[in-house]
Amino acid sequence: MNFRLEVVCINDDGEEQRGEVLTMERRQLAMETLGLNLSESRVLLERVQDFVVARKAAADLNRRRSCPNCGERYTSKASGTIEVKTLFGTVEVANPRWNRCQYQGNGPLGIDGGYVRAAHKEGLFEVIAGRSVVAFRRNDEDEIPAAKCFGYVQTYDQKPRRRLWEVMKSQGLQENQQVVFMSDGGVDVRRVQEYLQPGSEHWIDWFHITMRLTVLQQQTKSLMAEPDRKETGAAISKRVESVKHLLWHGNVVEVLERQAALLMELDLIRAHSPAAAKLANGLAEFETYIDNNQNFIPNFGERYRQGERTARRLWNRPSTRW
Repeated sequence: MNFRLEVVCINDDGEEQRGEVLTMERRQLAMETLGLNLSESRVLLERVQDFVVARKAAADLNRRRSCPNCGERYTSKASGTIEVKTLFGTVEVANPRWNRCQYQGNGPLGIDGGYVRAAHKEGLFEVIAGRSVVAFRRNDEDEIPAAKCFGYVQTYDQKPRRRLWEVMKSQGLQENQQVVFMSDGGVDVRRVQEYLQPGSEHWIDWFHITMRLTVLQQQTKSLMAEPDRKETGAAISKRVESVKHLLWHGNVVEVLERQAALLMELDLIRAHSPAAAKLANGLAEFETYIDNNQNFIPNFGERYRQGERTARRLWNRPSTRW
């Protein structure tokens, strides 16, 4: 006999979308063919994951496709995909590029740093890159200068900071004008910011916070997968989610207190649980990151309500208010 397994997605309006994930053929009853074998189980999980992620991503992109200011749909600049690693394999997610609506305000200056592997395995070099945008109109008659991207290698460029200053001046920046910087909180990046505009505002990019929290949540799932650790992992996962909501509203002091309490609890079981030990290390690193940057974590919720940008790229707003 033949078996065909399908996944059904039921939208909010009741519409169904089906996807075939696995077909099997069984001719005789034997122990080795009684149910799913290991290979079929892996294929099943991977294809179900592909289907679920694709449907969720498509629904989210459709929701974000319209401008919140005028309601018009963004026109497409380019299509593309990105690979996302999950517990059940790597999935490919649509990653289109849309043109900005003329009514959509621009955000602040974003800057970031990272290491790139040199050719012929000759070590690494640090690249600092960013995007400068003007976030307001001086008056109704003035045209908003276009956003500009920049990048440089610190050990190669002889006058990088001066060149960045010229980029911002070309967009109309004045000597005493207010500038808002968003970054991951790296020391090297912040030095560049302070040089460019000593009296500027410096905020942590919400994207970098959620990226670290996402890693922690993946580690809690590993803890839940251990024998007799499901309830413990679920409780810790819920508390990590509460940390996310506290940070969204700028409650850094309470976040640090909850982090310390979590670490004390994990210390009791980390000697007998590899997953708990890994999670404890991740929480300790995150606690240090928040502690070092607590003066640069604003009330993201308030910024969002005021129509100000909270991140330089697609951000993950908490689904409910804490």
